[in-house]
Amino acid sequence: MKKVGLVLALMLSVSAQAAFVDITNVGDPDTFLVEGHKVGSTAAEQAWVNDQLGVTGITWEVKVADVDYFATDLDDIFAFELLLEPEFFLVKNATRIALFENVESLDWGVFDMTALSNAFHFGDDFTISHVTEFDASECVGCGPGTHNVPEPTTLALLGIAILGFAGYRTKYG
Repeated sequence: MKKVGLVLALMLSVSAQAAFVDITNVGDPDTFLVEGHKVGSTAAEQAWVNDQLGVTGITWEVKVADVDYFATDLDDIFAFELLLEPEFFLVKNATRIALFENVESLDWGVFDMTALSNAFHFGDDFTISHVTEFDASECVGCGPGTHNVPEPTTLALLGIAILGFAGYRTKYG
């Protein structure tokens, strides 16, 4: 009887550990941007994200239903694996959506439950309806780090080089 109790205790402790992930493996929580009422389609989600950020060109990459998430070793911080290392992601339940900027470990979505309003209730079984990942590589109006070097800067550098060669030729030529 003692062996059965020991086996059950070990099984419970192993299954409880499987539901947790160390925060050092997934990075700090991503930046919470905004929360809103659920919108219908993926296209509507995309339009909502662009509107909330005041930009154009952010496109959805993938939508994942039945998300497996993990509690971290910090209170109210949860993490789930992302498929494509997106710049932004939406977490959705039955009635609400929340937009996050993926800032640290790009292959993990990490969010702080305390950043969400009380209206964003995941239910007793803490269900995430789905996660939508968004690409900002074609974004117009996004912040630093999302654009290539602008062409006018390249042309200015080329012009300075030409002037330098002309000056060198005049002085030593």
